[in-house]
Amino acid sequence: MTQVSLRVDDERVRLGLYRLGQTLPNVTKAAVRKGMKAVKKEASGGYSGGNSYRVPERQGQKYIRTGEYGKSFDVVEEGLTFKLKSDAVQNGRRYTRYVGGYADGTGQSWFHRGRWPLIRDVVLRFAMSLTQELEAAIKRGIEAVGL
Repeated sequence: MTQVSLRVDDERVRLGLYRLGQTLPNVTKAAVRKGMKAVKKEASGGYSGGNSYRVPERQGQKYIRTGEYGKSFDVVEEGLTFKLKSDAVQNGRRYTRYVGGYADGTGQSWFHRGRWPLIRDVVLRFAMSLTQELEAAIKRGIEAVGL
């Protein structure tokens, strides 16, 4: 199973949460939740239902896509932690790591490299942009409570 966790744990964020009480956690969680939905879509190869992906098939590909990989992705929310999980199984074999790699970026099969996104890369791109989004969300939260 491939699992990547992202936790908002910054002293400035914790101080803001303390000062803003119940308002700020909802604002920041909404921003992370929205972003993780996009991460799920991108990390799954743009899965859009059935057996449809944005990732092109290989020329001469004989394998018929089932959609199991895309369906296996889920975002789990635990407090301020959001986890992207994928555990695709076919014929009793787990294969997420062969398509999207392990959480550390290793494990992707040569067959999928360059076509299917590395889950780690997708999450890291999101995490890099999250700081700016959270700062804006915090500012909106501060304004909303009149500070």
